[in-house]
Amino acid sequence: MLKSLDNALSLLRFFDLSHHAWGVRELALAANMSSSSVQRILATLAAHQFLSKDAQTHKYHLGIRCLELGNIVQQQVGFRDVIRPFMQDLNNLTDETVFLYWHDGESAICIDILESTQALKFSTHIGSKIPIGSITFALPLLAFQPAEVTAKYAPKNKIQSKNYFKAVAQINKTGCAYSSGEYLEGVHGLSVPLLNSQGIAQGLLCIAGPINRFSKEEYLVFKPQMQAIAQKIMSLIKPYLECILR
Repeated sequence: MLKSLDNALSLLRFFDLSHHAWGVRELALAANMSSSSVQRILATLAAHQFLSKDAQTHKYHLGIRCLELGNIVQQQVGFRDVIRPFMQDLNNLTDETVFLYWHDGESAICIDILESTQALKFSTHIGSKIPIGSITFALPLLAFQPAEVTAKYAPKNKIQSKNYFKAVAQINKTGCAYSSGEYLEGVHGLSVPLLNSQGIAQGLLCIAGPINRFSKEEYLVFKPQMQAIAQKIMSLIKPYLECILR
């Protein structure tokens, strides 16, 4: 692995919707790198237009080259057009917000969403991230992983660790995760994993809405349809994933 390139790409990953502009010192602190190294890397990325520097704040944000690459990926990987009909089926069935998350390191990133038609609804946006180890409805991403990966995210506290493995085992058994009021007060959700051919979770198919619209039992009725749709989605986007990984 080329260390300098690895450092540069690692710094780029800090730029997201929740923190889209960084100063040299704050990024160096977040990345646990020296300010001088971060300064050189950011200046190089800016020279190639992967970053742009604000003349007034002196902070860096993503540049035009990232937009160009993103547009290329969207054209190559048009899987939203392929999976939308199945998400729409689930949206029509539940009239709840339907969204897809994809495993991205220690987070899951929202890659598509269909909102409920009702006035009172759960809403998020494409590009939003959630930590995979601390929110119940994201736990299927860890329940369907090799044991060493699942163990990596276990809390240090013994009681919390015991509860974590208990929750993971239950999700692995039932094939879904239900959470209520954990991600957002007054909102509950149900998620099922998007499994590859080896049974490893690569993403999540989720529904969410206000607690007073459906009971937990009524939500769980949707599980078989969600699992069937998740299986169809993974079979359909496999060629697009192969295109990315080629």
